[in-house]
Amino acid sequence: MWTKKVTIKTTASREQIWNLWSDVKNWNKWDNEVEHSELNGQFEIGTFGILKPTKGPKSKFKLISVDKLNEFT
Repeated sequence: MWTKKVTIKTTASREQIWNLWSDVKNWNKWDNEVEHSELNGQFEIGTFGILKPTKGPKSKFKLISVDKLNEFT
């Protein structure tokens, strides 16, 4: 399984960060390594999506853990 962990200091609130994370179709607006992303439903456990990195093949993903305002996998 592919994972990525990033740590950064910010003045943004947890709610603001969560809103960016959960708006999958707009990931490419703030992450220059994402060419395209989409989610086939709500941002909740069991939902599938598609991620196309700028330098890699398109792949499917599934949300297996969603802890609102904290993390997701």
